[in-house]
Order: sequence, then C-alpha cells, then structure tokens
Amino acid sequence: MTLPAEIVIGIVLFTLLVVPGLLKDPLGSISDYPPEIRQRCVELGLIGESKKRFTKKDLIKKSLCVFS
Repeated sequence: MTLPAEIVIGIVLFTLLVVPGLLKDPLGSISDYPPEIRQRCVELGLIGESKKRFTKKDLIKKSLCVFS
C-alpha cells in the first residue's frame, strides 16, 4: 500500500515542478534536445543562438527535479 502512494506522490511532485514551466515557455526546455533540433529552431528563428547548452538557471531547475 505504501508503494502506490509513493508513486502517486512522486508523479504529482514531478508534474508540479515541470508542467508550469513548459506551459509558461514551451521552448524553455529546448536545451534538452539534440544539437540538430536546437540548430533547426535557431534557423527558424524560434530561439536565439547560444554558446552554452545549459544556462545556470537550467542547471538549478534540473538539480531541484533530481533531488525532489
């Protein structure tokens, strides 16, 4: 009985951490995709050219999701 409750709580926490950011800025997670897809988005003008794959803000968000 404990395992299903933990699974549901984990899914809810993950959803609360991930979904609001994607709804606010759908292209905010483009850094998770392969270089070819990111390059195509730059060519289409959807995102700007970036030297870094992950910004400091991205790393903080990912760390919070991993440790939650």
